[in-house]
Amino acid sequence: MAQREFINKHNVVINLDATAPAAEPFHQILTFLMRSRVLQVLTNSPPLYLTYLQQFWNNISYNASAQPPVIRTTVHNTEIAFTANDLRRILSLGTEAQENGPTKISATLRSGALRRMGYVGAPDSNRVVKSLLFGQWRYLMHVVITALGAKKAGYDEINVKLFSGMLSLVYNKPYNFSRYFFDAFVE
Repeated sequence: MAQREFINKHNVVINLDATAPAAEPFHQILTFLMRSRVLQVLTNSPPLYLTYLQQFWNNISYNASAQPPVIRTTVHNTEIAFTANDLRRILSLGTEAQENGPTKISATLRSGALRRMGYVGAPDSNRVVKSLLFGQWRYLMHVVITALGAKKAGYDEINVKLFSGMLSLVYNKPYNFSRYFFDAFVE
Protein backbone atom coordinates (compact mmCIF):
# COMPACT_ATOMS: atom_id res chain seq x y z
CA MET A 1 0.00 0.00 0.00
CA ALA A 2 1.29 3.45 -0.94
CA GLN A 3 2.26 5.83 1.83
CA ARG A 4 -0.33 8.52 2.39
CA GLU A 5 1.06 12.03 2.60
CA PHE A 6 -0.86 14.23 5.02
CA ILE A 7 -1.58 17.75 3.77
CA ASN A 8 -0.72 19.99 6.67
CA LYS A 9 -2.79 23.17 6.96
CA HIS A 10 -4.90 22.48 3.87
CA ASN A 11 -7.82 24.31 5.47
CA VAL A 12 -7.14 27.62 7.14
CA VAL A 13 -8.41 27.36 10.69
CA ILE A 14 -9.21 30.65 12.38
CA ASN A 15 -7.96 31.15 15.94
CA LEU A 16 -10.89 32.67 17.80
CA ASP A 17 -9.12 32.86 21.17
CA ALA A 18 -10.28 36.15 22.69
CA THR A 19 -7.74 35.73 25.53
CA ALA A 20 -4.71 35.94 23.22
CA PRO A 21 -2.52 39.01 23.96
CA ALA A 22 -3.19 40.75 20.61
CA ALA A 23 -6.90 39.88 20.58
CA GLU A 24 -8.20 42.57 22.94
CA PRO A 25 -9.18 45.09 20.25
CA PHE A 26 -11.07 42.28 18.46
CA HIS A 27 -12.86 40.75 21.45
CA GLN A 28 -16.30 41.83 20.25
CA ILE A 29 -15.85 40.40 16.75
CA LEU A 30 -14.31 37.18 18.10
CA THR A 31 -17.28 36.67 20.42
CA PHE A 32 -19.62 37.32 17.49
CA LEU A 33 -17.82 34.69 15.35
CA MET A 34 -17.90 32.13 18.18
CA ARG A 35 -21.70 32.42 18.16
CA SER A 36 -22.10 32.47 14.38
CA ARG A 37 -23.59 29.75 12.21
CA VAL A 38 -20.26 29.36 10.38
CA LEU A 39 -18.27 28.43 13.51
CA GLN A 40 -17.81 24.80 12.35
CA VAL A 41 -16.23 25.95 9.08
CA LEU A 42 -14.00 28.49 10.83
CA THR A 43 -12.58 26.13 13.44
CA ASN A 44 -12.50 22.64 11.93
CA SER A 45 -9.65 21.18 9.91
CA PRO A 46 -10.24 17.53 9.04
CA PRO A 47 -7.19 15.44 8.10
CA LEU A 48 -6.68 15.34 4.33
CA TYR A 49 -4.29 13.15 2.41
CA LEU A 50 -2.71 14.19 -0.88
CA THR A 51 -3.65 11.00 -2.72
CA TYR A 52 -7.28 11.26 -1.60
CA LEU A 53 -7.47 14.91 -2.57
CA GLN A 54 -6.02 14.14 -6.00
CA GLN A 55 -8.48 11.28 -6.48
CA PHE A 56 -11.35 13.55 -5.45
CA TRP A 57 -10.53 16.14 -8.13
CA ASN A 58 -9.47 13.63 -10.81
CA ASN A 59 -12.77 11.74 -10.63
CA ILE A 60 -15.21 14.57 -10.01
CA SER A 61 -18.33 15.14 -12.12
CA TYR A 62 -21.24 17.53 -11.82
CA ASN A 63 -24.81 16.69 -12.73
CA ALA A 64 -26.74 19.95 -13.08
CA SER A 65 -29.88 18.23 -14.39
CA ALA A 66 -30.32 16.13 -11.23
CA GLN A 67 -32.81 17.47 -8.69
CA PRO A 68 -31.13 18.67 -6.58
CA PRO A 69 -27.87 19.14 -8.55
CA VAL A 70 -25.21 16.71 -7.36
CA ILE A 71 -21.43 16.37 -7.39
CA ARG A 72 -20.05 12.83 -7.70
CA THR A 73 -16.55 11.50 -7.28
CA THR A 74 -14.65 8.39 -6.21
CA VAL A 75 -12.03 8.39 -3.47
CA HIS A 76 -10.18 5.26 -2.31
CA ASN A 77 -12.65 3.07 -4.26
CA THR A 78 -15.59 4.70 -2.49
CA GLU A 79 -18.23 6.55 -4.47
CA ILE A 80 -19.21 9.89 -2.99
CA ALA A 81 -22.15 12.06 -4.00
CA PHE A 82 -23.22 15.28 -2.33
CA THR A 83 -25.59 18.20 -2.78
CA ALA A 84 -25.67 21.72 -1.35
CA ASN A 85 -28.01 20.46 1.39
CA ASP A 86 -25.48 17.76 2.30
CA LEU A 87 -22.85 20.47 2.74
CA ARG A 88 -25.25 22.44 4.95
CA ARG A 89 -25.70 19.42 7.21
CA ILE A 90 -22.05 18.31 7.25
CA LEU A 91 -20.69 21.80 7.91
CA SER A 92 -23.37 22.70 10.48
CA LEU A 93 -24.34 25.84 8.59
CA GLY A 94 -27.66 26.52 10.26
CA THR A 95 -31.26 25.68 9.71
CA GLU A 96 -32.98 24.94 6.43
CA ALA A 97 -34.79 28.30 6.56
CA GLN A 98 -31.49 30.19 6.73
CA GLU A 99 -30.00 28.20 3.90
CA ASN A 100 -32.89 28.95 1.54
CA GLY A 101 -31.87 32.61 1.63
CA PRO A 102 -30.26 34.51 -1.23
CA THR A 103 -26.70 34.15 -2.43
CA LYS A 104 -26.42 37.85 -3.29
CA ILE A 105 -27.63 40.87 -1.34
CA SER A 106 -28.83 43.98 -3.20
CA ALA A 107 -26.36 46.67 -4.25
CA THR A 108 -28.23 49.27 -2.16
CA LEU A 109 -27.85 47.24 1.05
CA ARG A 110 -24.19 46.46 0.26
CA SER A 111 -23.45 50.15 -0.38
CA GLY A 112 -25.16 51.26 2.85
CA ALA A 113 -23.33 48.60 4.86
CA LEU A 114 -20.00 49.70 3.43
CA ARG A 115 -20.66 53.30 4.49
CA ARG A 116 -21.53 52.16 8.04
CA MET A 117 -18.35 50.05 8.11
CA GLY A 118 -16.23 53.13 7.35
CA TYR A 119 -15.32 52.08 3.80
CA VAL A 120 -13.17 54.87 2.34
CA GLY A 121 -13.49 53.96 -1.33
CA ALA A 122 -16.33 54.16 -3.79
CA PRO A 123 -18.44 50.99 -3.66
CA ASP A 124 -17.61 48.67 -6.58
CA SER A 125 -20.34 46.45 -7.95
CA ASN A 126 -18.00 43.44 -8.26
CA ARG A 127 -15.61 43.53 -5.31
CA VAL A 128 -14.75 45.12 -1.97
CA VAL A 129 -11.14 45.87 -1.00
CA LYS A 130 -10.29 44.82 2.55
CA SER A 131 -7.73 47.58 3.20
CA LEU A 132 -10.43 50.24 2.66
CA LEU A 133 -12.40 49.04 5.69
CA PHE A 134 -11.98 50.22 9.26
CA GLY A 135 -10.66 48.20 12.26
CA GLN A 136 -12.81 45.24 13.27
CA TRP A 137 -14.62 45.24 9.93
CA ARG A 138 -11.28 44.71 8.18
CA TYR A 139 -10.55 41.80 10.53
CA LEU A 140 -14.00 40.29 9.94
CA MET A 141 -13.50 40.51 6.19
CA HIS A 142 -10.07 38.88 6.56
CA VAL A 143 -11.61 35.97 8.48
CA VAL A 144 -14.39 35.56 5.90
CA ILE A 145 -12.00 35.68 2.93
CA THR A 146 -9.48 33.34 4.54
CA ALA A 147 -11.83 30.72 5.96
CA LEU A 148 -14.90 30.88 3.73
CA GLY A 149 -13.54 32.14 0.42
CA ALA A 150 -12.76 29.77 -2.42
CA LYS A 151 -9.31 31.29 -2.92
CA LYS A 152 -5.81 29.97 -2.79
CA ALA A 153 -4.20 33.44 -2.99
CA GLY A 154 -5.14 37.12 -3.14
CA TYR A 155 -6.69 37.73 0.25
CA ASP A 156 -7.05 41.50 -0.14
CA GLU A 157 -10.49 41.67 -1.77
CA ILE A 158 -13.82 39.92 -1.58
CA ASN A 159 -16.35 39.21 -4.31
CA VAL A 160 -20.01 40.22 -4.14
CA LYS A 161 -21.32 36.75 -3.26
CA LEU A 162 -18.97 36.28 -0.31
CA PHE A 163 -19.45 39.88 0.86
CA SER A 164 -23.19 39.19 0.80
CA GLY A 165 -22.52 36.19 3.05
CA MET A 166 -20.53 38.37 5.42
CA LEU A 167 -23.37 40.90 5.57
CA SER A 168 -25.89 38.16 6.21
CA LEU A 169 -23.87 37.11 9.24
CA VAL A 170 -23.63 40.70 10.49
CA TYR A 171 -27.35 41.38 10.01
CA ASN A 172 -28.39 37.83 10.99
CA LYS A 173 -30.18 37.41 7.66
CA PRO A 174 -30.68 34.24 5.62
CA TYR A 175 -27.85 33.35 3.26
CA ASN A 176 -27.25 30.13 1.38
CA PHE A 177 -23.67 29.35 2.49
CA SER A 178 -24.02 25.71 1.50
CA ARG A 179 -24.97 26.76 -2.05
CA TYR A 180 -22.02 29.19 -2.09
CA PHE A 181 -19.63 26.34 -1.19
CA PHE A 182 -21.33 23.95 -3.62
CA ASP A 183 -20.97 26.47 -6.45
CA ALA A 184 -17.29 26.89 -5.56
CA PHE A 185 -16.83 23.12 -6.00
CA VAL A 186 -18.54 23.31 -9.38
CA GLU A 187 -16.39 26.24 -10.52
